[in-house]
Amino acid sequence: MRSFKGFQVRLVCAFKGGVPPVNLLVLKGGRTMSDGVLVKGKHVFVTVWTNHTRAFGSYDCVAKDAKGKRIKQRITLQRAGMLRFVGEIPLAR
Repeated sequence: MRSFKGFQVRLVCAFKGGVPPVNLLVLKGGRTMSDGVLVKGKHVFVTVWTNHTRAFGSYDCVAKDAKGKRIKQRITLQRAGMLRFVGEIPLAR
């Protein structure tokens, strides 16, 4: 997923199955997030403001059920914008 800097983005993770209760977490850089995280049933909604570059990167949604089964989904938020050059030389205008 891509977003420009300065926008509000909503990330969604959905899980099905599992033995209740199912515990849902969102991790960013190995740390549990609580701000902007809303859990409804087996869906996790994460609201992210892209005002800072640290908002971009990977977000892990983790579901763990009563039997200890664990499932992880990863969403990578990339910054959109001006030309991105990876190993290329930009052409002069």
